[in-house]
Amino acid sequence: MKTPHVDSIGITQFPGDFSSVPRRLTLRRRVLALVMLVLFTGTVVATSIVSLGGYCLTSHGGDTRHLPARAPAATSVDSPR
Repeated sequence: MKTPHVDSIGITQFPGDFSSVPRRLTLRRRVLALVMLVLFTGTVVATSIVSLGGYCLTSHGGDTRHLPARAPAATSVDSPR
């Protein structure tokens, strides 16, 4: 059986013995499956980000001795008017 091909001007040519079958699942069911897949993927990504963020915020920080010291906080007396 030959497969369809596209000619030089972009039109798909179907051979005489080519037959196609209708989709097994309805559009509604395919859309539902896509929505479920997107929700699942979004949940996995979101929980991974939250988990990694929580780990990074609660784990031991690195050696910060080489960083410059913090500047003292400005008070209302020190601030210019």
